[in-house]
Amino acid sequence: MCEALADFADLKSARRGRHSHTVASLAARAASGLGLPAAEQERLRRAGLVHDLGKIVVPNRLLEQLGDDTRPASRREGAAALTEPVRLHPYYAQRILSRVRPLADLAADVGAHHERLDGSGYPLGSAAPDIPTGARVLAAADVWAERARHGPPDLTRDDGLDLACIAALRSRPRPGASPPRQRPRTDPGRPALTSRELEVLQLLTDGASNPDISKSLHISRRTTEHHVEHILTKLELTSRTAAVAYALTHELLA
Repeated sequence: MCEALADFADLKSARRGRHSHTVASLAARAASGLGLPAAEQERLRRAGLVHDLGKIVVPNRLLEQLGDDTRPASRREGAAALTEPVRLHPYYAQRILSRVRPLADLAADVGAHHERLDGSGYPLGSAAPDIPTGARVLAAADVWAERARHGPPDLTRDDGLDLACIAALRSRPRPGASPPRQRPRTDPGRPALTSRELEVLQLLTDGASNPDISKSLHISRRTTEHHVEHILTKLELTSRTAAVAYALTHELLA
């Protein structure tokens, strides 16, 4: 159930790929590094899967404005400042989970995963004494996963994160550290996508229009249209939305 909810939540921010699954793996590894019991490691893995469930309530345009900024809410300015719906997404997730009996034990930690030890987080602005260990683990895993998309993450106390959780993450192998998948890749029996088609598919996943893709790849709009048509034909799909969902579900993109 948690894995299905993770896939659903990640469709709201498709540019981040399987972010929730990465956070889940990191949370379990950090819990192990902290010496937490096996049952707690598994519970935090499940909490990682559903930590962003509240984003299903937030309009896409607001999530797009958020971008990749992982600074504490109190340190954002201008366009990077968080709107109330974004700041409330942990609360929305907590409300949802608290109403599902098998997942109710995840609600409190998920609801506090954007709180920071120095009180700069949200939605409540809680500080160190009021933030449970599980929420601290999720917070560190979430920021680590986001920053690791752009290179080795550099997390410090200035991020309002628990240093013990950061140390546990640094001492464990990072998810994805194994040899990368070979590309291009599709399901057996279906024609493989070319490198250029994978680039187009990645941009589709980021929400780019055909003119956006043409500009990013320095190709004509007609060439872009051909690439999109070829992708849909090869994947045996009929819409761009279906292609994005298929790419995420089958992990076609690195």
